[in-house]
Amino acid sequence: MIECVALVTNKLYIETTISTIKQIRLVGEYDGIILLLIGNDLKNCIKDYDIDNNLVIKYFEDIDRSEYIEIYKNKPISDGREINKIFQWHKLYLFHPWIKENFDKCFYIDAGVKIFKNIGKFMNQNCENKLIAHSDSYPTYEWKLSIQFDKIQFPELFNELSYSYNLQIDYFQSTIMLFDTKIISDSTFDELIVLSKKWINSRTNEQAIMNLYFNCYKKVWAPSLIKDEDTYYYDFFERGNLRCDDYIMLKYPKTN
Repeated sequence: MIECVALVTNKLYIETTISTIKQIRLVGEYDGIILLLIGNDLKNCIKDYDIDNNLVIKYFEDIDRSEYIEIYKNKPISDGREINKIFQWHKLYLFHPWIKENFDKCFYIDAGVKIFKNIGKFMNQNCENKLIAHSDSYPTYEWKLSIQFDKIQFPELFNELSYSYNLQIDYFQSTIMLFDTKIISDSTFDELIVLSKKWINSRTNEQAIMNLYFNCYKKVWAPSLIKDEDTYYYDFFERGNLRCDDYIMLKYPKTN
């Protein structure tokens, strides 16, 4: 089985990405292939960076969201990411046919995620025909997918969306994702792009759209393990009296 750990970056986050890669190697004790997906601003200068010896770099052109940025300027729907963090859409390339052609299993990690232990336990979760990711509503599970979409600026679109999909379900974060590339078909990436252009009321850019596709439509999402007898696996931040070294990974550690 050919597996990889994947990251997505642009020039703004390249130093953060390099730091995360070093943690994956040194703390996470991962010595396999690291896949780095880049866009237009790094296409001709990525070789200027000393990143890693066992690195596969794949360029995909930036996803054009300029048409929707103009709409959002008059109808803001989120915390500004719909205008200022457009490169988040580059994550959709994780589900491009090229990924399936070259890898059997992929573990995506956001640049900036902090690694505290060997990542093998997370990667060894059974993801056959699945996408494994953390529930965004953990630990109360009160949030539902509906809150990922704006209904104030785009009420008619939200009503249509609610009619088309069951939005009263749990949903996943796109911060870390472990998936079997068999969930990728030749049309998956194109279908994700179509969804992104139709449901422009996505408040979390690619995350909400991925949930429509993999959670509502394909039904391949399975929540990641929270913990085992030795460790907690991943969370956005520490809960209760836990400290960062109680976890394999954290997005925003408080005790580090």
